[in-house]
Amino acid sequence: MAINDEYAFIVVTTASGAGYVEVVTASDFVHYATIDGLSYPREIAFANGKAYVSNGNGADANYSKQNNEVYVIDLKTMTKTGRIAVGAGPEKMIVSGDKLYVANSGGWSNDDNTVSVIDVDTDKVVETITVKSCPKDMAKDANGDVWVYCAGVTSYDGNWNVIGI
Repeated sequence: MAINDEYAFIVVTTASGAGYVEVVTASDFVHYATIDGLSYPREIAFANGKAYVSNGNGADANYSKQNNEVYVIDLKTMTKTGRIAVGAGPEKMIVSGDKLYVANSGGWSNDDNTVSVIDVDTDKVVETITVKSCPKDMAKDANGDVWVYCAGVTSYDGNWNVIGI
């Protein structure tokens, strides 16, 4: 969930793969709008009068890596106005300056190791940064630098014992 000046945006991921964002008034949590048509929404961030929702595809039968997207939401109409292709399993997003950073964790397969950098003026990916395995979280410091936490990938032996990270 994230809150801007007037509204709270609650990102809902359902087991059936019909995710949505429930928008309520921040002052009293009364329903305002529903933004639907998302398959596996994860996080939301705000920049330039827009909201950005990271969206995955959940898991396929083989837990294979699939590229996913970030949807652009017009905050005046509460509708999707764009789709930006990013890496697999986009999770946490953070804004620093005029850039939106998207941690691509790999989703169910945990096999991505990139951060997509989106220019919020053009809504285009301007850079893809390779980091360690499975980036999950980010923070911005006082200088505007973005720090990325990577969870790594755990390996198991045949008995489900952890053998390495």
